[in-house]
Amino acid sequence: MGGQRESLGILAGGGVLPGRVAAAAQAAGRLVFMIGLEGFAEPAVLAPYPHEFARLGAAGRIRDLLRAHACRELVLVGSVRRPSFVDLRPDALALRLLGRVGRAAFAGDDGLLAAIVRVLGEEGFAVLGVETILREAVGPAGLLTRVAPNAAAMADIERGIAVARALGSVDVGQGCVVQQGIVLAVEAAEGTDAMLARAGGLARPGPGGVLVKLVKPGQERRTDLPTLGPETMRLAASAGLLGIAFEAGGTLIVDRPACIAAADAKGLFLLGLDPASFGVPVPGRSCEGKEMSADGRRLLHTMLRVKDLEASVNFYTKLLGMKELRRNEVPGGKYTLAFVGYGDEASTTVLELTYNWGQDDGYELGTGFGHLAIGVPDVAATCEALRAAGAKITREPGPVKFGTTVIAFVEDPDGYKIELVQRA
Repeated sequence: MGGQRESLGILAGGGVLPGRVAAAAQAAGRLVFMIGLEGFAEPAVLAPYPHEFARLGAAGRIRDLLRAHACRELVLVGSVRRPSFVDLRPDALALRLLGRVGRAAFAGDDGLLAAIVRVLGEEGFAVLGVETILREAVGPAGLLTRVAPNAAAMADIERGIAVARALGSVDVGQGCVVQQGIVLAVEAAEGTDAMLARAGGLARPGPGGVLVKLVKPGQERRTDLPTLGPETMRLAASAGLLGIAFEAGGTLIVDRPACIAAADAKGLFLLGLDPASFGVPVPGRSCEGKEMSADGRRLLHTMLRVKDLEASVNFYTKLLGMKELRRNEVPGGKYTLAFVGYGDEASTTVLELTYNWGQDDGYELGTGFGHLAIGVPDVAATCEALRAAGAKITREPGPVKFGTTVIAFVEDPDGYKIELVQRA
């Protein structure tokens, strides 16, 4: 390569993720060179960066382009439908590679992808996982949205984990849709979007179902991780689902803030989980054994208004050992919410730190207590019972501003505000 500065090679399939990887690499000071796979990569995504297009079966051209642009490290990113041998039209090098791969080329997507990674390594390239470049794209553990799964949804999630694992073990797909314990659809060659469209037509009367997306057992994690995006949120809502559960640390979320905002707007939950330790709550306990009432009520969070959000987050995380679970920017309301705690929101009480934009001096420090939040199965019925007992309802039941979650506010005898959040 004669002293030429090294570039990160990006083999780009469909969607916007290849462009986000390229932008992140450039922001970190790396040169990039993209090879768009014909029929999959979107020209507009590649346009801002040095790039060429090549057929998936043109292995010789792909190798030569990568070497010509001093690419030693590669990222494989973006959606690619596995082609038939006829559609692949392998060139001479591809035929030799297929011969080296052997039966793995016909053993399913994972077998083929793992074999491709191995062969690229033998050709002198190092294949990186997307998360090494685009760390913020990896979905974290915990609840990312205002709405949380209720007990029925948690049971459907557990059922979905079992089904998704079974599918993955035979290299069929990464997800499924479950409603009221019934498997409505499983993901196969058509992909998640088509599965969601199909599931909508199969929905049963009553509470909606859930989408579960997991990494396949033994999957080559440097390629083809489960991916969610804003369009997934729209399709899940159109299918009548209550929410989406995904494998934390093993799922890519394209534009996480937009996904969270879309899920909140549609009233969906978005939950990152560890499938190995996930369990269904039993009466009187949450999924991780934390106490809750038999009818599903639980203390959700305490809200504090803060003057310097980063200073407050650092205090609770670095000094008190909590984790930042999620952060929501709300331009319409001119505020930012940061949720911190010792466990995920599906099972533990957390702190909601609220920073009101441009109002640093709008309240005295130490008196910026906001409210307690309690999840209840039926906000309207709870308010009526409280009103009948003489309690003061300060905000009638209805959707939260800039969202769809049903809330209400009541005052305790000392005038402290309590937010009631619909969890059923």
